[in-house]
Amino acid sequence: MRAPTPLSILLLEDSDLDAELVQEYLRRGGLDAAVDRVWTRAEFTRLLEERDYDLILADYVLPAFDGLSALDMAHAIAPNVPFIFVSGTLGEEVAIESLKRGATDYVVKQRLTRLPAAVERALAEARERQARRAAEASLQAINATLEATVQARTRERDVVWRLSQDLFLICDPSGVIASANPASQHTLAIPDLRGHVLLDLIGDADRSAAREAMTRCARGEVVRDVDLRLTIDGRPRWYAWTFVPTEDGNFYAAGRDMDDRRELESRLRQVQKMESLGQLTGGVAHDFNNLLTIILGNLERVQRSQVPLAQAQIDALANAARGARRAAELTGSLLAFSRRQPLAPRRLDLNALARGLSDLLARTLGEHVSLDFSLADDAWPVEADPNQLENAIINLAVNARDAMPNGGTLRLRTVNTSLDAEYCARQEGVTPGEYLLLRVSDTGVGMDEATMAKVFEPFFTTKAAGHGTGLGLSQVYGFVAQSGGHVRIDSTPQQGTAIDIFLPRASAALPAQTTPGCQDEAPLPRAREGETVLVVEDNDGVREHALHVLRELGYHTLAAAHADAALALIDTPVRIDLLFTDVGLPGMNGRQLAEATRTRRPWLPVLYTSAYAAESLLRQGRLAPDVSLLAKPYALPDLARQVRARLDEAPGEAPARGLNDTDDERHAAPTAPDGATAGSDRPRVLVVEDDELLRELTAEMLDGEGYDATLAASGGEALRVMTDGAALGFSAALIDLGLPDMSGADLACELRDRHPALPLLMVSGAPLPSLQQRFDGDRRFDYLPKPYRSEQLFEALSRLRALA
Repeated sequence: MRAPTPLSILLLEDSDLDAELVQEYLRRGGLDAAVDRVWTRAEFTRLLEERDYDLILADYVLPAFDGLSALDMAHAIAPNVPFIFVSGTLGEEVAIESLKRGATDYVVKQRLTRLPAAVERALAEARERQARRAAEASLQAINATLEATVQARTRERDVVWRLSQDLFLICDPSGVIASANPASQHTLAIPDLRGHVLLDLIGDADRSAAREAMTRCARGEVVRDVDLRLTIDGRPRWYAWTFVPTEDGNFYAAGRDMDDRRELESRLRQVQKMESLGQLTGGVAHDFNNLLTIILGNLERVQRSQVPLAQAQIDALANAARGARRAAELTGSLLAFSRRQPLAPRRLDLNALARGLSDLLARTLGEHVSLDFSLADDAWPVEADPNQLENAIINLAVNARDAMPNGGTLRLRTVNTSLDAEYCARQEGVTPGEYLLLRVSDTGVGMDEATMAKVFEPFFTTKAAGHGTGLGLSQVYGFVAQSGGHVRIDSTPQQGTAIDIFLPRASAALPAQTTPGCQDEAPLPRAREGETVLVVEDNDGVREHALHVLRELGYHTLAAAHADAALALIDTPVRIDLLFTDVGLPGMNGRQLAEATRTRRPWLPVLYTSAYAAESLLRQGRLAPDVSLLAKPYALPDLARQVRARLDEAPGEAPARGLNDTDDERHAAPTAPDGATAGSDRPRVLVVEDDELLRELTAEMLDGEGYDATLAASGGEALRVMTDGAALGFSAALIDLGLPDMSGADLACELRDRHPALPLLMVSGAPLPSLQQRFDGDRRFDYLPKPYRSEQLFEALSRLRALA
């Protein structure tokens, strides 16, 4: 291969003719060269110092100095430049000596035809030497860097070894510990772990799993996440272990304390399970309460009728009514567990309430169980619903009695206490503050940990079939949680059980407990002249029952199956004295209907009814102060008193007003900006969900957080709602993937084409890669996986509205 051109050559030659011949033969050899010719020592030295040359050609015999001296000078100044002697008199001994002293080659002037090949060979060797030197320099740099890195990593490893709270061990193949970090020795309370066997430190129950992991490690496998228990401070703690083999046959063992994390994950799973059960039981209770309203109403209707009945028929009706009321109590327990029962908290003296139950408790416990009170003299007043608190105490007493078949003692104890932030951080949903502790303890059979983990679940019972519903403790759990309190259980087999109920200390603003009068004995209040009640109820059977009872009480009635029909009646001149509405209506719910009614007839009182306490009516688990709620199932006396009370509380009758009125305030509310419902600053969300219960629950969650929900059960219904003008009033659309007439994905695409600015939130139990790809980069689209928590829903809606 030829050298690059042009070459820079320094020629040391005193003969003009020989210099010309050298350059001529270089040209003949195809070498393009720029040649600087010198013949004195001074010029030779100067040019070597000033310029960079590719090659040096030198005569051996020079007038002022010899070739070997020139070679020494070249090596001193430019040691990497090839040096070739071109001489007419160069004996064999001189040639060998020159090569030994560093000359690259030599060519005799009588054979200058060899010069081009010698030059190319010398240049190639120079390039090879240069590449080798560069590689060696690079390798030296890499070695230096690697050595520095190794030293740094070694220092880091030593720091981690000394300071880490994880357990680090080095063991031989049989598991004998050769080295241990300080944390291992401190945690295991063994000053020197060397010589101990790892398997001996692990609990018996986990030893086989540890042995298997060590065997796999001995085969060269890295074994991760092996959960093993070590006994620390007298009790077992879970550690997640990793085993890593080394080249010499030993292995590293690293253990991380996972006990607190496992406990936290266990509590989280329990809370999520209880939340899911609460949603399920709340939905079941809702449906059953609607049915029981119809059943009880019609049974009472027959009992009130003037038709002569045989005694057997009268008894049968009474038994059926008792059974229906018992069923209502069971659904009440389900609602208590799901934290959806309407509470009426009062400032009450728990000590006085407990003493007031003493006779009932004594009869419940029987003669073989004694009752003992230890009530603090300075007990704080608590904030709770007295009726539900009484039920909770009675449920606990019944459970305690059944746990003491051979007799024993039931103790009720109260004490003031405070729960600090550290304790509350380990619990779910508990707020630091002042509480009154009610401890209900027995001397019964107790229970093991597996049983304690399930005692608050609805329908779980340790009693024989037919001897308990499994709802007693679930009612306690739900009631206390809804009251802002906390329940704790402590039990040991054959040593009894203690259940601690922490109830918040009452604030001064709460109303004091009042003693109810004997309402059952008072005559039923009836309608006054011309009073008219508008009944809004989507369940046909419940609506017909309510209408019949109200007519029986002397009221005129109007009926509507949904909010739109109700508003159509309200917009007429017909007289309406009370709006009696179900909360869980399709489309606009009962609370939204009441708000819309206030813009039309501000004086019109409202009485709500519901099969459970809807979120839209609750504030922190309690009925809002401006809400009157008649819980389903309701009997005629309850309905009569509630209707009369709401009518009597009304500010006074106002003339009936309807569509012919000209008052602008009467006809319409002002247009609302930024996606809020007319007459309100609440953002409006379209909820598209075919499952009725999920649709209603979502609407209630939204309403409780300040949103107005418009409901659609299908894609077609959603598109009819989202006309061009109406779409401007919506802040977002919440769309389920599975719809009966079209997929939620198709609906989302259609809505995006029609309304590019509308935020869309898809919900689905499975990922939606194709849909997410379709909306990639769309700031107004998001996906929420099922199941989701309410805070996740509101976070997603807030994010979409902020980005829109």
